[in-house]
Amino acid sequence: MNTRSQAIILITIMLVLGTLAVLAMSVAGQPRPTSVGAYRTPGAQFPDGVWRVNVDIQPGVYRAVGSGGCYWQRLADLSGRFGAIIQVGGPYLPNTPLAVTIMPGDMAFHSAGCGLWVRAR
Repeated sequence: MNTRSQAIILITIMLVLGTLAVLAMSVAGQPRPTSVGAYRTPGAQFPDGVWRVNVDIQPGVYRAVGSGGCYWQRLADLSGRFGAIIQVGGPYLPNTPLAVTIMPGDMAFHSAGCGLWVRAR
């Protein structure tokens, strides 16, 4: 098996595991911030997890420095279906600068292993 085939298999596994994690979090419940407004301004920060767009976090450009194995998804819904994934990123190498633009029409944003996301604008 060549390196490209191994990379494709790894990405497929990460997509499946990420989708299962989103489903588990949406069923089991995810802790929510106590002050939604704290996540709405430039410089606002939020950790890994599943965050509802326009409820827990606001649309915008967010940056993070992945700690290795970072994986994120923009989601159209919280069904856990593969088709709910709008965009996916990762896995990334440690200390890789990351940026994602979360759009107003996104339902949620999910990340794992990425650390703290900081709103750039």
